[in-house]
Amino acid sequence: AYACMNEGKPVEAAAMFEAVLAAHPPTPALLNDLGLCYVQLKRHMDAEKIFHGALRIDATCTPARANLGNLYLQMEDPARAEEEYRRAREDSPADASLWNHLALSLRNAGRADESVDCSRRAVQLSPADESLRSNLLFTLLFSRRASARDLFEEAGCWAALRADALTESAAPLTNLPDHERPLRLGYVSADLREHAVASFIEPLLACHDRNLFAVTCYANHTVEDGQSARLRRLVKDWRN
Repeated sequence: AYACMNEGKPVEAAAMFEAVLAAHPPTPALLNDLGLCYVQLKRHMDAEKIFHGALRIDATCTPARANLGNLYLQMEDPARAEEEYRRAREDSPADASLWNHLALSLRNAGRADESVDCSRRAVQLSPADESLRSNLLFTLLFSRRASARDLFEEAGCWAALRADALTESAAPLTNLPDHERPLRLGYVSADLREHAVASFIEPLLACHDRNLFAVTCYANHTVEDGQSARLRRLVKDWRN
């Protein structure tokens, strides 16, 4: 079953886990893994039942508690997700991922300032985790307490962790500094589709002077829709 999970075969893995459970007493770990298979299969009600089963055996099973919270987050129920994350955090108060997921549930519930506090705690517990800093930076955009200076400083922290070394190691530019040629620009985004980001970037792309700028969009997402088609018409090149 674990081999099937690692190979991305949740249907086969779930069938094997179910066979094991039919022949042996259930354990929290086994139920948790079956629940994860159900989540991958979008069998949310079955996953919820299985995670609760794991917690009936061991109420302190943090993975099952956290995965139940993740499930509620996927089901767009941030209040129930928050409840599970808080209970899991009681057993594992130093787990940065739990603080981060609690922050996500609070942000989804519109409680941005509380979410920022939890994100900062996650970063304190795991300062080298770039995803935690990225989540903090994103959540600050929603916080009424955050100033432009706060956003700038936090962006600098993220850049120092992830971007600066890449910039320093980049090969030197070899193109001719010809002021008469168009400047080539590339925009990379997973949101060149029906998304808030696309609403902001559409007028930007529309206002580029094509005599001065040769623009390429790099769409880092599998979905293309009507908004994608509108953006395509505004740029010189488009790459999936």
